[in-house]
Amino acid sequence: MLRRMAASKLIKCQSFPTSIADWFMLPSTKGLQEPKYKHEVGAADLFVAFHPYMKQWAYEPPILKERADRGIRMFDKTFYLEVDRATESPAEIADKLENYIRYAHETGERFHVIFALMDGKETANSRGKKLIPLLQEARRGNQFLLAYHKRQVEDPLGTYLYSPTDELYSVQTVF
Repeated sequence: MLRRMAASKLIKCQSFPTSIADWFMLPSTKGLQEPKYKHEVGAADLFVAFHPYMKQWAYEPPILKERADRGIRMFDKTFYLEVDRATESPAEIADKLENYIRYAHETGERFHVIFALMDGKETANSRGKKLIPLLQEARRGNQFLLAYHKRQVEDPLGTYLYSPTDELYSVQTVF
């Protein structure tokens, strides 16, 4: 039925070059490019993984001049999630960190930012090695954390959140 509606131009169909299922949408809806699609699927995977534990979920919550990819409230803590597919330069990540720091100063809100590393333009491991010095330079303790996206999805309460203090935490134990 969806394909007939697309043929009649009542809706439109977006196909991807890989094994991703077709998307059907209203004719005026702008389609997604494959990298953005993978980013959105990555964020959706995190939603599904954390859903049993969350009290609140936010899509792109505003953080001063930027937007976090997602926000989540669980275990009486606020986490901002950044789905990282290595599309932003280290300088852009440094700007993002500075924006979060200014936000913390201006609002007084206590929160953690988890960079969920996915393979993209480079491997998650390689990307993590580039981001660690940026997190260490920020000197914010456990406010900024790294995690392999796949680990978060497979074991949302696991002890895998890497802190620039060279310790590992879970979402329950990070302070």
